[in-house]
Amino acid sequence: MSGATADAAVAPTERPRHHLGWQITGRCNRHCSYCLRLRQDRPASELGEDACARILDSYLDFARRNGFAAGIMYSGGNPLLRRDLPRLLQRTREARSEGLVEHVSMLANPETIDDAMAGLLGECIDSITISLDGRPENNDRMRGQGSHAAVVAAIPRLVAAGLQVGVKFTLSRLNALDVPYVYDVAGSLGASSVGIGIMSRPDGAGDLSDLMIRPAEYRRHLLSLVEYDDQADARQRRFSRSAHRLQRGPSALLYHELGRFDEFVERLARQEDDPLSGFGTRRRRQPGDGALRGRSMFVVWEDGSVHASNPQAHPILGMVPQESFHEIHERRLRAGDQLPSFPARREPGAGPASAACRACPVRAHCAGDSPQCWRLHAAA
Repeated sequence: MSGATADAAVAPTERPRHHLGWQITGRCNRHCSYCLRLRQDRPASELGEDACARILDSYLDFARRNGFAAGIMYSGGNPLLRRDLPRLLQRTREARSEGLVEHVSMLANPETIDDAMAGLLGECIDSITISLDGRPENNDRMRGQGSHAAVVAAIPRLVAAGLQVGVKFTLSRLNALDVPYVYDVAGSLGASSVGIGIMSRPDGAGDLSDLMIRPAEYRRHLLSLVEYDDQADARQRRFSRSAHRLQRGPSALLYHELGRFDEFVERLARQEDDPLSGFGTRRRRQPGDGALRGRSMFVVWEDGSVHASNPQAHPILGMVPQESFHEIHERRLRAGDQLPSFPARREPGAGPASAACRACPVRAHCAGDSPQCWRLHAAA
């Protein structure tokens, strides 16, 4: 059993949790068509080895001082391109063995993951997420030639090293009907989950209108998942329902239109009791849990700038390692600010909504005004 997996067997802590999302490099070996970094023309920069070591030590000191159970996610760019990554991971592993860090994850590209790298990751982190955006022709069109083959080769290595492997799927007009295919591939290779994100266009990201999915296309995407479940064998269905978490609004509307709303309610109840921890480890859900939403966090960009959960919507909180995380935290408290947190989920039936939303038969299961809602789009 790997070191990270063995540590994960420790009973979950009751300490408050804090999460560090750290983009440790802007360098990437891929040039994905929807990459926000490229669309926003952000330079492929990174801090030096000494600065990164000081940032990690500063965050661990911050967590220790405040009694937090820390979670760390390394991302980029592609973090596997950093020469000093083994050093950072070994320090993180030490902090994990001390009980200071509860979970370590990574978002990376698979091209450099050979057996040796998979072994290092298995010793030092708990989970890794890599992207697979559909069938070979669609994935490689979006992510570059050879990307699909690299993912298929890397997942078994990572699973064999004891890691939970998540597959990240970015939904667009190009691959809207490819999710059942991704379920089949990810499940057969031993992945733990598939996360579906809808391609977005935040301010400054340039024009993505050629790739962004339309509401009617989103309905066809959701319908393909229902049809996949209907036709899948028991093993496939178990994986797809574990991998794909129902979205209250659009999923509720589709099941209502299909005359299967009771099935939606039953699945939603099982989903709410799904033993998924906010840090990705499997444990019984605790009261108040729910992904990472509402949990305190810092996001650190590759230049050392510290942000809250949404860098586009929040000013820079400080700069590390010039400042310590503790100093940034104390300054925010003196100013009367709370710890930056993942945004709280809008509760179903709450908040402002259009007339079409107020008249919707599934309003009680939706926060309203979803940009993917085909009913709302048709009424506009």
